[in-house]
Amino acid sequence: MLHSQVEQKQSSTANAVSSSSELAVEKQQSTFHNTPRMVAQRQSIAAQFGSAANWPIQKAENRQGTTLDGITTNVDWVTGNLGGSVVGTRMVANPLGPDHTQGGPPQYGEQAELMGKLHTDPDESNENKYIRGHLLNDNVGGEGVAYNLFPITANANSQHLHKIEKQVKKWVNEEKQWVSYSVEVKGVDGELDNVKPWDNHVNSTFDCRAAVLDPSDMSEVKTVSALINSEFKKEHVTDPEVTGEDAALPGVGPEAGAHQPPQSSSKKEEYVRLDPDLFQSIKKAYQYGFLMDASELFGYINKVSGVGITTVDGYRTFINEAMQNANYFDDGVDESIRGAVRKLNKNAPAIIEGIDEFIAYVEAQETEEADPSYVPKGDAFG
Repeated sequence: MLHSQVEQKQSSTANAVSSSSELAVEKQQSTFHNTPRMVAQRQSIAAQFGSAANWPIQKAENRQGTTLDGITTNVDWVTGNLGGSVVGTRMVANPLGPDHTQGGPPQYGEQAELMGKLHTDPDESNENKYIRGHLLNDNVGGEGVAYNLFPITANANSQHLHKIEKQVKKWVNEEKQWVSYSVEVKGVDGELDNVKPWDNHVNSTFDCRAAVLDPSDMSEVKTVSALINSEFKKEHVTDPEVTGEDAALPGVGPEAGAHQPPQSSSKKEEYVRLDPDLFQSIKKAYQYGFLMDASELFGYINKVSGVGITTVDGYRTFINEAMQNANYFDDGVDESIRGAVRKLNKNAPAIIEGIDEFIAYVEAQETEEADPSYVPKGDAFG
């Protein structure tokens, strides 16, 4: 279900902003949020998901670069709320340049409630699994936080990377160009109320456009645009539109030319992971939908391993992160999560046995073949 809560964050700048400027910004935001396009988008999303409340869309975040040759990266995001989590719905970088800040992969726990309702099995084909897709790529400053993420299929994420993001990264990080770049989430529809993630979906289209700018007057020199379709259980191929392909790139300023843009903070070689057999066992339970409501299973695992995740929501988040990231946990997660991974791995055989027994018990109940006097082993079920 969609909710009306939206987190609004304010960025801080080195210089104070005059009250007149603040009023101008507020007026601009109010006008932007109530344009016919924005109103129509809110109403469409509310209708598709059967929510009485429409989807509030607000300016959520702003990021600026460090300034090179008198030009500063400026990025704005717009957010909504989908399936109980904040999501990014629009990103506009104008301009985006080599002075951008460092981005990174999706952070632990971001959009946990939403992603727990979607199928994220890393072993599935790309069209049959969801990931948290960046609106602004992490190699050009896109952080792995809710306002910059929206759930799309891995197929759509691959198309976004190869048809748009690679070109933007080349222009900005390698050729030190200034660009305008926008990604807007359109055509959102779906279903999120089923118990099993496989039965839920969120379909959407990323409307993407990037243009190299002439820094002397910020006019467009060449462009690339594409509609990236994300549709669960269906593969899509995108053909980008390009203009000015043979146009010469503008000259690079001395500061930009000497600057090395920061790359993503992602470092997979430093990640930790669950025991592979345990991961497969937990994934099986996840696919059955047991991890959505089965507090008994959580209790069993927690009592066997002493894993230290003390709430069902915390356990769901932990498993969702493992599923979404193909069983990798960022080295930057806090020590409690790293400790949980170690404890789970240490007790993997006992936990696997408990999960298998629990699944067999529930399957028997569903087919009315269970002995009514039978209770699975383990004090979590007592």
